[in-house]
Amino acid sequence: MSRDDMLSVALELTIRGAMMTLSVREFDRHQSNSDVNRQLSEEKRASDALRVKLEALTLDHQGCSERHKLLQTDLDEALRQLAEAQEELKTSRARGETLSEDVSKLKVEVRRLGKRG
Repeated sequence: MSRDDMLSVALELTIRGAMMTLSVREFDRHQSNSDVNRQLSEEKRASDALRVKLEALTLDHQGCSERHKLLQTDLDEALRQLAEAQEELKTSRARGETLSEDVSKLKVEVRRLGKRG
């Protein structure tokens, strides 16, 4: 093998080595990009799943708000009816006491009239 052949082979090996180094660097960079893209895809899937959950929770919250309004209306009506019933009870008790006093007075009058006659 001549000196020129040896130089040519050495030059070819050097060029191939440099190309291999560039290929390895490109592969590493591509692999890193691939990892980043994979992570981004995972994060996007997680984000999409969270968005779906948020939408479902938003709908549930709207339903709860409407239900709360209805329940509050029912509670207000029940409290109004309770206050009304308490007032009627108070009036009935007062009337009962008045009637009881009247009955007592009538009993006394009946006894008095019974002793007379």
